[in-house]
Amino acid sequence: MPQPNFANRSLYHADNLDVLRGMNSESVHLIATDPPFNKSKDFHATPDSLARGARFQDRWRWIEDVHDDWLTEITRDFPEVYAVISTTREVYGSDMAAFLAFLGIRLIEMRRVLRYDGSIYLHCDHTASHYLKMLMDASILTREDCARIRAMPACPTASLIARVKYWGSKLTLQCCSR
Repeated sequence: MPQPNFANRSLYHADNLDVLRGMNSESVHLIATDPPFNKSKDFHATPDSLARGARFQDRWRWIEDVHDDWLTEITRDFPEVYAVISTTREVYGSDMAAFLAFLGIRLIEMRRVLRYDGSIYLHCDHTASHYLKMLMDASILTREDCARIRAMPACPTASLIARVKYWGSKLTLQCCSR
């Protein structure tokens, strides 16, 4: 088993693609990621927060946001991932497909660095959860793996949250309100 080339219990607050590409293969026990949700909104930190002044556009455009090298790598090495992205582009539109290309290349790297007994926690909401489930199936699971989905009863409060969790070959999708 390869040794990690990073400190134990590391937390990174950055674009994870560059961080992941610098990590040794099969060296990570746990990945917890909270990617953008593709809400088609602009987000701004409040003036009283530690992140004051920070802004984020959660909008995705095929021409502006998808890198050619991502598509080359995905098409060449992960045709199942490309199939999810290209089918989404045909059926739903290029904005959702751009979002999936952004996440797809990162999930491929997460798969590479994850140990065989590792776990991925991908936090998402209802906006793209079903597309992300297909993307996770194509990028993380192998054809021999069995994915199981379990929906939890909704809690009595407002906004929907879906958490997609992979434990080896098992998938649990938990939906609850906050």
